[in-house]
Amino acid sequence: MAKKRRRKKYRLKKWVKKTLFAIFILIILVIVIKVLVNKYLNNHHDDKVITDISVLRKQYDNTDIVARIMIDNIKLDAIVTKTTNNDYYLEHDIYKNKSLTGNPFIDYRNSSDIAHDKQVNIYSHNVENKEYSDYYPFSKLESLLDKDIFNKNNEIFIYTDNRILKYEIYAVKIITENENEHMRIKTNSIDEWTEHLDRLLANTKYCLGDCKLDSNDDLLILQTCYYDPEETYMIVIAKKV
Repeated sequence: MAKKRRRKKYRLKKWVKKTLFAIFILIILVIVIKVLVNKYLNNHHDDKVITDISVLRKQYDNTDIVARIMIDNIKLDAIVTKTTNNDYYLEHDIYKNKSLTGNPFIDYRNSSDIAHDKQVNIYSHNVENKEYSDYYPFSKLESLLDKDIFNKNNEIFIYTDNRILKYEIYAVKIITENENEHMRIKTNSIDEWTEHLDRLLANTKYCLGDCKLDSNDDLLILQTCYYDPEETYMIVIAKKV
């Protein structure tokens, strides 16, 4: 009888150990899954969170809306337009009303599907009086002139009708109104493109790595006004990843 009781007690302990072990494994799995999910969410945009471009067109009653640009690190979030020239959205807002703020817009020479362009240019106004900077989304680009901010993970996401384009900020520079290499969005040969890249990266304020772009790189150029010194422009150079 004594042996039988000990045997029953042993079985109970064995069951408890198995249960505790199973609970431990389950807790570990939950923790691992949570870490992986958080890591994914921190590095990927959920396109369900981003308003669909077609919805934006209806919301603002503007068929010129083609994209939305986001740079999380500097809290830049702007709806982007495109029309047949580079003048209209310098003085019209997203509702097509006359406005000093204008609206961010893609160069008219770029394709309707910018994913296939070697270089995409987006322009928008800045403002010297920072009290009004909330009305000028590209004023946030000035944050990148802080080297610590520039060196952070500065990913740019551009949402279009049919895809999400991802770029990495590679360099920033200040140029005068007479410098226009960044306006050369198309070249006739690989050699011309390589020369264009070299000139584009000349005299940058900050640049990643060896400051050398590859001829296979596709670029995104963001341009806005700058006021130190007066009558200059700030250029952000990013490459597709």
